Amino acid sequence: MKEKKIFWINGTIVALTGVALARLLAPQLSGVFNKLTLVCGYLLALTGIIVLAYACRPANLKPE
Repeated sequence: MKEKKIFWINGTIVALTGVALARLLAPQLSGVFNKLTLVCGYLLALTGIIVLAYACRPANLKPE
């Protein structure tokens, strides 16, 4: 269970960082930096969601 906490915490931090980049920092910039920050924010948010989905997987998958 302890290793799952690491995924939950890291996934949440990565996703929130991505949202902060996309929604808070990107509108303050202009030109190429706006687009680059927006894309990086979206990618970080998606990565955080993927890490959180990995944390939701069952621990023991035994084939029958």
